[in-house]
Amino acid sequence: QVPKYIAAPESALLFMPIPGGPDQVVQEWLADLDGRNVDGLVRNFNQNRLRNWKRDRKGHRSFSVLRHPLTRAHEVFCEKILNPDTAYSQIRKTLRRVYKLPIPGQQVTADYGVDAHRAAFISFLEFVKANLLGQTSIRQDAHWVSQSSIVKGFADFSPPDIIIRENEMTSYLPALAMQIGRFDAPEPETVISENTPFTLAEIYNDDIEAIGSDIYQRDYLMFGFDRWA
Repeated sequence: QVPKYIAAPESALLFMPIPGGPDQVVQEWLADLDGRNVDGLVRNFNQNRLRNWKRDRKGHRSFSVLRHPLTRAHEVFCEKILNPDTAYSQIRKTLRRVYKLPIPGQQVTADYGVDAHRAAFISFLEFVKANLLGQTSIRQDAHWVSQSSIVKGFADFSPPDIIIRENEMTSYLPALAMQIGRFDAPEPETVISENTPFTLAEIYNDDIEAIGSDIYQRDYLMFGFDRWA
């Protein structure tokens, strides 16, 4: 199976998104590069289409963007689990009923404070740890598996030329565009998620760091991540 790829419509850049990463920011940057909107990006690659795309674009570059494991886990928790209006609603229900995840039954209300959010996020991380060890009945989802395993999946088919950290995008994405002759590339914009009732900075503590670095120890090791703070 071909992994998900997204390409600029004209420029020879191929993006390999990691679920839970800054996907939307990068897509908007790719679209801006060619003066298009996001709907104009090239998607739905199969093996033949990917080979043809590369054959027709000499000097092409492919890339992926990493996010700190705790930043990624927190955004996935807020967008996919805490928010009831997603495709993960059934998983959300199972997490509440079977795994006792302490989140509201419906939308977050005023009585859901920062301490409740911290406890809920820690509980989600504990679930993720058990899930990735094969100790739950819920599928291992790409949004919370390790980034190193996703990059390995890319590498088995078509490895990226460069892996960029999210906090380096403003420097490295324009530099990457320069490699294909685009010296006019814009800087990517930073977008703050609207589905986060509290920021990770508001709830972060040693307990969150300890369980996060335990779950994603391979990402910390392979990609050089330090403590989130």
